[in-house]
Amino acid sequence: MVGPFLEMTLIPEAELRKATIPIFFDMMQCEFYSHRSSITSYADDFYLSNREIKCNFDEFEHEMITKLDMLIEGGRGDEEYKDFFLEIVGGLCENHQTMHEKGMLFVRTVVRLMKRLLEYRTIVTDENKENRMSCT
Repeated sequence: MVGPFLEMTLIPEAELRKATIPIFFDMMQCEFYSHRSSITSYADDFYLSNREIKCNFDEFEHEMITKLDMLIEGGRGDEEYKDFFLEIVGGLCENHQTMHEKGMLFVRTVVRLMKRLLEYRTIVTDENKENRMSCT
């Protein structure tokens, strides 16, 4: 589910990014507050104690990092996206009482990954230009 939304948010259009990046926070919350087990035997589904919810978004995090790596390597994404992601998802995590710590750790990890992937892409692109110039 993360892949299609990630592809859409990587389109270099500021308003589209501002409107769609918050969906990632919603996905994080959905997994965080989901039942530990997909099978529930509770009569009252409206009541979830801390023992019954996952309290993590590991699956979302794994898919996000895997897809982001692939898409940035494929030429998608830019510094502006990294900044929007930090501002929007970071702001939402910063203000969330329960997911603050895990959310901010995730945001810092993703931003650090994006920074490195964008730097790597720039280096590879620059090296290819230099190699082409030296061949002419």
